[in-house]
Amino acid sequence: MRAKEKGKEGWLLNLTAPSYVPFMRYADSRSLRETMYREYMSVGNKGDEYDNKEIIRRIVNIRLEIARLMGYPTYAEYALKHTMAKTPTTVYLLLNQLLEAYKPVAINEYNAVQGFALGSEKENITVMPWDWNYYSEKLKDIRFDVNDEMTRPYFELGNVKKVFSDSPHSYMASPSKKIKKFPSTIWKSMLTKYMMPTANSFPYFIPISIRATGNSRAPG
Repeated sequence: MRAKEKGKEGWLLNLTAPSYVPFMRYADSRSLRETMYREYMSVGNKGDEYDNKEIIRRIVNIRLEIARLMGYPTYAEYALKHTMAKTPTTVYLLLNQLLEAYKPVAINEYNAVQGFALGSEKENITVMPWDWNYYSEKLKDIRFDVNDEMTRPYFELGNVKKVFSDSPHSYMASPSKKIKKFPSTIWKSMLTKYMMPTANSFPYFIPISIRATGNSRAPG
């Protein structure tokens, strides 16, 4: 569809999630996966007009200034003061505990994917970041006979709406007016608002089925 809109043959890919994620998961060309991965990882870091390094540097320095004005040596200590963790030390304690718990499992998973890749390619291959989704998806399909395409029908917009209408609180979920004033250059579909119950109020829940154009990202 995107290629046709541009008057080109074949497939036209970009770095938005609906394009990038499936490509990295299913594309057989390792060289193209590497190209896509390196492009994705260098977004905002190419020294051009879209480079974000200077913006990030300014944000970090301003945060440090705010923290010091409030009497804290670092922004982390300032930001965590009124949270459950309270201090950076507590955060790192939790992270290290998690690391101890999941590292052995992660190593086993990596070894399984690495072994599968070696067996599949019949050559000495080292699984790289641009290979992980591709080989792990194939391994999952063989081990469990399940893939994303099998579950996709359950998340079709009409089925998602039906879940809300069939829920115990369906009497509280009522469709409201459609939103018509939205940037037409970005979004190509209408949004339907729903009133959903919470303990104290009725915020909007908005199921969205939108195709993004250009370099925009489409929420789903």
